[in-house]
Amino acid sequence: MHRDFRDTEETTENVFRIAGDMRPASWAAARLSFETGSRDYAHYDGEESEHASFLVPGAPANHTLLRRFDQSKRELNRVSAMVQLTPTEAWAMTAQFWSQDEDFDEVPLGLLSAKSRTFSVEADYTPGELWNAYAFVTSEGWSTFQRGRQSGATLSFNPADDWTADIDMDGMSAGIGGNLRIIPERLDLRVLARAQRINGFNDMESPPGGTPDFAVDVAEFGDMNIVAASAELEYRLQRYLSFALGAWFEQYEVRDAYSSGVTNYMPGGFFLDPQDEDYDGGAIYIRASYRR
Repeated sequence: MHRDFRDTEETTENVFRIAGDMRPASWAAARLSFETGSRDYAHYDGEESEHASFLVPGAPANHTLLRRFDQSKRELNRVSAMVQLTPTEAWAMTAQFWSQDEDFDEVPLGLLSAKSRTFSVEADYTPGELWNAYAFVTSEGWSTFQRGRQSGATLSFNPADDWTADIDMDGMSAGIGGNLRIIPERLDLRVLARAQRINGFNDMESPPGGTPDFAVDVAEFGDMNIVAASAELEYRLQRYLSFALGAWFEQYEVRDAYSSGVTNYMPGGFFLDPQDEDYDGGAIYIRASYRR
């Protein structure tokens, strides 16, 4: 990959991938894949992208030992698996697993490692043409580890000024829905209810004697809860023309130290709306559709 105005002019990445499919029965299928690879560069100039933004570049503001995660050297391992079951004409079930591990070698400052896991199960029951029901559950986990260095007006090259952030986040999503054909070819009802929970924790550490010599953990790190429900009644007036009456409701709760109750000052984070607060929302709508 060739880049202009970035810290690396060129990065190379080689990935080996192997996958296999298996069908032990007419109603069962499985797929497994594995990927491994590495990314490298010949030269890294930590001042290049910063200086490209100024007509008269000055001293660098970003630390020259910083390695950006999208360009730094990386080792990648990824595994995915999927199982599909259709034991009867009415039942269909799918289970999926996905895992990715990233290790960033030779990174003095920046992202050192990143891991993610996802497991999901879906089921659908369609006994005939009049109605069907479905449900899904997904569990997710993310973790990252990064190292930074506190600097003032001039860059610090004292390792005692280092700090680390060990971030762990877990998420759970679930939903249930269905479709009912009240009048065949005329009137249909669709309903869906879902919920999602995200819980994060940022474990901050810094060695004693640095500047500053303490770090504070962030317990409320991207914590979020969403509960939502929707229903829609659709009437087909003609073959190509239909009208729908629907409604939805959503309840949102957030507990995030970086976006809840913050004020517009630096150092800090820039947000389009810094006040990320709880809300309850809903709507009732009418829709007309023409399908040809």
